[in-house]
Amino acid sequence: MARIIFRDTRRWRTQTLVYLARQSIAQEQVFGQLLSEILRRASKVLGHLDKVFDPTTLELIDAELAKTLAALIVVEIPTRTSEYLEIDFKGKVKQLAHKVTAAYKAHPHQTRY
Repeated sequence: MARIIFRDTRRWRTQTLVYLARQSIAQEQVFGQLLSEILRRASKVLGHLDKVFDPTTLELIDAELAKTLAALIVVEIPTRTSEYLEIDFKGKVKQLAHKVTAAYKAHPHQTRY
């Protein structure tokens, strides 16, 4: 199964990867690769924030979002939020990013002239 999934991860929707990650938690290597790909895709969703925040703050936001997503994926009893990752991954990541960035609004990106 892992060979089929990782042969070309671009062909899989992120929602599918979230589902597969949940099903493979016991298989550490497969789970780790799936989680890595999911978090990589989540980071791409944050692309628009590079105009708002400096690189260091953006890394902090990305790390906090990654921690939140990983917790939602491995949760034992699914919640609405965790299950919604399988329905609208990009929308849910944007929503979570909005919550995370609220704490960093005091650190805007400084434009150099």
